[in-house]
Amino acid sequence: MNIGEKLKNKREEKGISIEEIQKRTKIRTKYLKAIEENDFKVIPGNVYVKAFIKEYARQIEIDEKELINEYQNIVNVKNIKEVKEIKKDEEKSQENNIKKVYKYIIIAVSITVLIISTLYIAKILFKNNNEIEKNEDLVESVVTSKNKDEYNNINNNIDNIVKDETNNKITIIAEDKSWIKVTEDGKEVLQDFINPGDNKDFTIDNNLEVKIGNAAGIKIKAGNKIIGPFGDEGEVIKLGIKISKEHIN
Repeated sequence: MNIGEKLKNKREEKGISIEEIQKRTKIRTKYLKAIEENDFKVIPGNVYVKAFIKEYARQIEIDEKELINEYQNIVNVKNIKEVKEIKKDEEKSQENNIKKVYKYIIIAVSITVLIISTLYIAKILFKNNNEIEKNEDLVESVVTSKNKDEYNNINNNIDNIVKDETNNKITIIAEDKSWIKVTEDGKEVLQDFINPGDNKDFTIDNNLEVKIGNAAGIKIKAGNKIIGPFGDEGEVIKLGIKISKEHIN
């Protein structure tokens, strides 16, 4: 049996509905169904897939390590297959390039035409590279359309929140169960599920990045201000908080 079949069979054996698993874990039903169907591409990223499989397994008392290892093997096989496909495409591309060169020789393309073609291709490549860089920046800075205003409000007002305080302490407050990953000044310091009532304190010099698996269940306290929640139940978001040292007394 594959990962999904093991989880589904065990869940049904225990007489637990998938809706009950959703209530316990705060993982969206569509993600739980995707796991049971081994359709992992529906879930946004390998980190979330592993975390969701791990929490699902805990709820129905299955060895989570065995399932995680099985999933990692699937990822490794997929990566090997992708590498082979890339090499195959590169070889095919090289063959096509050789054919083009012979074609250009046969039709005696003038030096002027070759120079113009080269400049044109270089211009397109430069334009595409700029567009790729812009898209990468966009992925890092935009959360979702629903949460964009709230996210911008945090980044625009965080200095006002902390400038009257005596430290640069940030507190993550859990009002509902949620998976979170916290990176403090570029270093990962936490990655796990937290339960209602849990408070996680962090003292940062510059940046705090928080990935949240249940946007409705998390608030952030900076100084005396509390901000959040940041989205709907089960919604996955990423927040970036920046603090300037000159605003900390």
